[in-house]
Amino acid sequence: MSLAIAPRKTSQGWMIDLPDDMAEALNVAHGSIALLYVNDGNVETELLPPPTDELKDFFERTYAKYSDTFKELKRLGD
Repeated sequence: MSLAIAPRKTSQGWMIDLPDDMAEALNVAHGSIALLYVNDGNVETELLPPPTDELKDFFERTYAKYSDTFKELKRLGD
């Protein structure tokens, strides 16, 4: 049985976390992300590799450092 993939809307299109079987079929790393966007009436795609451990650590540090700011922005409605 296959599972439905729910794309997440972004400001410029949609994001999909590729399931492992799809990543294998496309010969990309597990954890890769597909970006979909409309261009001249067509759906275009870009594949992004999964984030590195270094990038994840940077994100966590930055998020912790500015968490109060992010909470205030969310309260104000971004």
